[in-house]
Amino acid sequence: MATTLDGLRKKIGPTLEKLDEMDGEAQLAAPVDIEAMFQHGVVEATAPTAETKKGTLITGPVKQKIWDVVAPTWVIGDVTVDSLTMTADLVIDGALTVTGDAHGQWEPNVLTVLGKVTLGRAIMEGQFIMQFLGGGTIETLIDDEGGADELLELLAQSGSKLKVGTKSDKLPKK
Repeated sequence: MATTLDGLRKKIGPTLEKLDEMDGEAQLAAPVDIEAMFQHGVVEATAPTAETKKGTLITGPVKQKIWDVVAPTWVIGDVTVDSLTMTADLVIDGALTVTGDAHGQWEPNVLTVLGKVTLGRAIMEGQFIMQFLGGGTIETLIDDEGGADELLELLAQSGSKLKVGTKSDKLPKK
């Protein structure tokens, strides 16, 4: 089902206001820009779609083995996957559990999670940014730009109680 940007704002309003406030107080590593995310239109769904251009609003939880996010996506609900690959913006208004890798690639793409995270390995490649606002645990955090400490400091200042086992700037071998 297609919706408008105004319809999207009504559905995500309180969360968007919170994110805008946090951005205004310099508590985010990157702003969440819904105009950019949904510039080609909005598709509303109850699960991930094959959409590659329009932004997708998923109203409900996502549970699957592998999820490749290739178009901007906003999830109202929790996400539980074995593997998550992102080459587009992803906002999760809930918890995120990834047993394996959560791998984000290329700027200006951003992963923003408002709920608790439980991640095996979080990989930020090519200036991809991950911001975990609800705390949680990450076994290994990799930032190939070497900015993991700076990111964790900013998240702590915003109130996120994130625990990270190990940090690295070396990408895993393919």
